[in-house]
Amino acid sequence: MITYKLCKCGRRIETHIRKCEECNKAYKKTINKNYDLFKRNKESAKFYNSSEWRKLRTIFINKNPFCFNCGKLAKIVDHIIPIKQGGNKLNQDNLQSLCIKCHNEKTKKELRG
Repeated sequence: MITYKLCKCGRRIETHIRKCEECNKAYKKTINKNYDLFKRNKESAKFYNSSEWRKLRTIFINKNPFCFNCGKLAKIVDHIIPIKQGGNKLNQDNLQSLCIKCHNEKTKKELRG
């Protein structure tokens, strides 16, 4: 038997789910905006919000929908050689599709040096 509870917005959701889809989308938008405002430098935010990057990202992730490392469904298009280290911003040869877990691991390694 499935049991339900109410989301903060009042929608009925299953008990093992934290938020309904609409609240989850709104939460992710807020998190991304906060990251852009407070953590990401202005130049990077300008690039990642540009129409050129968004178009390229969409094309690339549609062609390469699975994580380069583990094969799961990819959510992130990552620069193999980071832009800060001289990697080409819009060259598809410098891009790879990664799942969130693999992207986070790669980022940790890069930050450690």
